Amino acid sequence: MLEPEHFRVIAKLIKAETRSLDTSTLWQVITTYLDWNTGEVMVDRKTLISDCEMDSSRISKSFKQLVDLGALYRRKKTDGKFSYFVNPNVCWRGTEEARQKTVAEVVQLDLFRLHEQCAGA
Repeated sequence: MLEPEHFRVIAKLIKAETRSLDTSTLWQVITTYLDWNTGEVMVDRKTLISDCEMDSSRISKSFKQLVDLGALYRRKKTDGKFSYFVNPNVCWRGTEEARQKTVAEVVQLDLFRLHEQCAGA
């Protein structure tokens, strides 16, 4: 499930980024690897490198941009590594009940602020 307005705002913000093609490519690919009802990005780096046709450094920079934009957020795992999750206000794969539970745990996107960023870009 997509929140169309939020998704469009993220697309505009990605376009304004310096590495917009990389970030856009990663965004499109990871939305095909979302775990049902959690929004966790369930794909390894090797697969992303292959699917996106980018090196690891470019993948990392694009992940950072998506986090900075609010499209993704991350959680630290017990092994010290991070898991990435899609912001359920932007994109979702699962039930509405699970999405609402996740929305309550995630910082809300400030659409007014995001629109202002798009206008200034």
